[in-house]
Amino acid sequence: MGCADWVSFIDANRGFALCGLPRNPGPGMASKALWRTVDGGEHWALVAESAREAYQQRPGELPLAGYASGLHFRTVEEGWIALSRGGLLYTHDGGKTWYSQIAERFAGRPPVDQGIDYSEAAAVQFVSGEQGRAVLSRVNLAATEDGGRTWRIIFPPAAAPNRESTLRRRGG
Repeated sequence: MGCADWVSFIDANRGFALCGLPRNPGPGMASKALWRTVDGGEHWALVAESAREAYQQRPGELPLAGYASGLHFRTVEEGWIALSRGGLLYTHDGGKTWYSQIAERFAGRPPVDQGIDYSEAAAVQFVSGEQGRAVLSRVNLAATEDGGRTWRIIFPPAAAPNRESTLRRRGG
């Protein structure tokens, strides 16, 4: 393994690394590879790699579309990848198969709804058990209480009259 753009360790020995590969398939796309270790990083095994060309992409594979912006594994089986221009991806088999969690996990909303772009994920992290957080559209914080099956926007508060100005004031 010659890269490690994002890492996520479940414990001292078991972890994953997500790498951007030095191929340029086209605008809005980036080749990716997911690696796994069971000995604290001494040795790594390739788990999944995106196709070389978009037309070669098969359902469930690590996609070419999107730029990796975060990685989090809650267990050795369950993990998420945050993608700019790709939303949230989810695996339940240790990274072999990937599923989109864009609109279908956000109460059926379209990819862009009320200024929130559900295809823009900047980070994902589980804080405990079933509770997780994800940053969407660079300014929205989404939460899950059921292990990622459903997500809801928790920040900024829905009552804020102007979300952008509220965020700018808080940020300094």
